[in-house]
Amino acid sequence: MTPIAEDLALERLTGLPTGARVVVDFDETLLLANSTLLYLDSVRPRWLAWMVFKLVVLVFRLLPRRWWVWRDAVSLVAVSLVCPWALGAWRRGAPGRVAAHANLPLARALVRRGHPERVVVCSFGLDFVIRPLLAPLWQQAEGGDAWVRVPLVAGRWLSAGADRLAGKPALLARHGQALSADGQPLAVVTDSLDDRDLLALASLPLYVKWAAAQTVPLFSGLYLPLRYAQKLRHPTENFVPRVLMFEEWVGLLLVFAPPLWASTAPVGAAGAVLLLVFSFWVVYEQGYAENDRVAVQREGKRPTEAERARFEGAHRSGEPWGWAWALGLAALAMVWLPTPVQPVMALLWWLAALVGMRLTYRVYNHLQPSPRVWLYPVLQLWKLLPLAVLLPLNAVGTAFVLAYTVSRWFPYWIYRAGGERKGFPELALRLVLLVAGLAFLIRWADAAPVVWAQALLMVGYMLLRSRHELRRVASAWAWLPVPTTLPSSSSDCNPPHA
Repeated sequence: MTPIAEDLALERLTGLPTGARVVVDFDETLLLANSTLLYLDSVRPRWLAWMVFKLVVLVFRLLPRRWWVWRDAVSLVAVSLVCPWALGAWRRGAPGRVAAHANLPLARALVRRGHPERVVVCSFGLDFVIRPLLAPLWQQAEGGDAWVRVPLVAGRWLSAGADRLAGKPALLARHGQALSADGQPLAVVTDSLDDRDLLALASLPLYVKWAAAQTVPLFSGLYLPLRYAQKLRHPTENFVPRVLMFEEWVGLLLVFAPPLWASTAPVGAAGAVLLLVFSFWVVYEQGYAENDRVAVQREGKRPTEAERARFEGAHRSGEPWGWAWALGLAALAMVWLPTPVQPVMALLWWLAALVGMRLTYRVYNHLQPSPRVWLYPVLQLWKLLPLAVLLPLNAVGTAFVLAYTVSRWFPYWIYRAGGERKGFPELALRLVLLVAGLAFLIRWADAAPVVWAQALLMVGYMLLRSRHELRRVASAWAWLPVPTTLPSSSSDCNPPHA
């Protein structure tokens, strides 16, 4: 079915006979937005609403697809139960939301033809979300004060999924709204082909795509820690599990293995290190966001379509909130971290390290590209060394820190020199540097078994991580020519006589 023009739809609607019935969809029709999304986006605190919503979405992904018709209703009810104050705030804010999203041309066309008792608003959205919006919507239409009595047929949370499956004709019949019992013409106004069963019953089906309808981006302005790094800096990889946990966290557990293993609660100590990794990266991603802004403002970088949201600010980095998250995570970590420093002093030291890292990143971002080469390894050191303020670092850990820093520096140097950093065997280089560093430094290390176990675990960990690069390097060496026969000589051609 092809949508008809808005002006033509309004003209036909106004010219209906006096006794004609009109069924009007609500979302993206009478209201030029989705009321479910507006409600979810209005809940405060937004991070709590986001967590509940994401949990519901995760649960439904585990269920059969036929159950997904219940997802919106369950999301609304779950968020309302966790944040019951949201209902009152939604009612109080209804006039403002209607003023921003009401389809006043449609509302006025309905008012002009009169007979509010012949109009029904029908929606699959939930009643408690839609009903507070109707009265201010009619009141904002000229002469629509009497229209506040227009009946609303909407979903109930106990039957929302079944209503969607049954369709709007069945929903209207269940609420006692007969469509053609009196033989009068029926007009249906909707923007969705999900209502095709209702449109098929209408003598005047008005399928209209309203140009002013807006898709409200859900939780668009919400700051979430590491969202910028995951969605905009590393959109094609599992940033949190692969980078933060398998690389950064496991690396730190190996670097500081002896004091962590010796603690009274090694599992809690490992969890504390993980919290500190998140605390560090919540602030580190602010440098990512600043780097992208500088790339546009000073370097004249033109974003691709995939990057456009990053530079236009669709995902804000939220630096003040980032510092709040970093401080909260670090304070929680100090409860389990086996450090000889007092918890309050340890927290202050950690905060000072974060400030130092952030200032280093700020200087790096505002340097010209060429001098950044010399500051880049310092940024890499910041990823490993702040924890050395709180835990002792032995020679084995030092070898890993140096190998990590240098292996990260080399491909960046190549990149700034105009070369291609993609495909550089960074992890293989880190393994070679680690083995060389261990061979040099371990002679000064304590020869206790725990130190040798730490070193062996480090090498095994890097062998695991670099196995694909090692295979690629080995295959690259395979092209070297290997002679199959020895070159001929005069003595070979003319062997001496016996």
